[in-house]
Amino acid sequence: MLTTQESFARLDAALRPTSADDELVARLGQSLETRIGHHLPGFRSLHPAGAYSRGAAPRPPDPVDLLVEVDAPLGADGRPAVPAHPLLARLALLVGGTTRPPRRRCRQAVDVRFPDWNLGFHLLPAVQGAEAWWIPDSQGGWLRTQPQQHRDDLVSADHAAGGRLLPLLRILRWWRRARDAAGESLPCGGFHLETMASEPFRQWFPQPAPTSLPEGLAEIFAQLARRVHGPCSDSTRAGPRLDDTLALDTRLHAADQLAEAARIARAAVAADRAGELEQAHLRWRVLLGPIYTFNR
Repeated sequence: MLTTQESFARLDAALRPTSADDELVARLGQSLETRIGHHLPGFRSLHPAGAYSRGAAPRPPDPVDLLVEVDAPLGADGRPAVPAHPLLARLALLVGGTTRPPRRRCRQAVDVRFPDWNLGFHLLPAVQGAEAWWIPDSQGGWLRTQPQQHRDDLVSADHAAGGRLLPLLRILRWWRRARDAAGESLPCGGFHLETMASEPFRQWFPQPAPTSLPEGLAEIFAQLARRVHGPCSDSTRAGPRLDDTLALDTRLHAADQLAEAARIARAAVAADRAGELEQAHLRWRVLLGPIYTFNR
């Protein structure tokens, strides 16, 4: 039987995108770029964005966010002087994709899938501003975003966490994805969870690095259960608050789900410390599902 740290190392290896994943994303991205470039006026290039570009997405990296850079005039306020929805509609028509149902002030993207490869992309028309990118919101306007700064901030936070933050974020996102598949969706988005989980390591005096992945995951779940009650903005403060779609009841529901995950994780850590290795493994298996294995 493996130790829990060996099982988490195996889990990390299973969730870490491979070079084959990267090659597939690049190849399908190139086919999208060719298709868009031939037909979308003002198109310039595609730019990776989102969790995959930051190394925080578990494999398979589905979906992958891509900024679709287009030329557009900027108004006196620095925002694009053209409406976003016609760009979204034209892009969806070109790639055979669909736009997601709008929510309050969330970003609006075109979803396109390659079913033969079980991989999808979120395509976001993007206009380069003076200090940030502008991407569509759900109301026909534009939101500011700074994906390069998000990547840089997460790299710094991962360094402060001793290189354990990115593996923990991939596990956290996998856990959220598994809950969605089981019909027990967490109201918080993946970027919201990532931002709350990384915030302690982005402070001027960051919290100590986790001593192991199991203990780090237990601590992250406990912190998330507390932090989800409060406001949350991304590290650049460029866009709207990440929690502005959470009503009180959904916030409380999310806190209950995260607190239960923290309870199971802490029980697993306690069992491991007490030398009850099998009980520790069984608790991690309950929390993480069959992707967590412990037999040699």
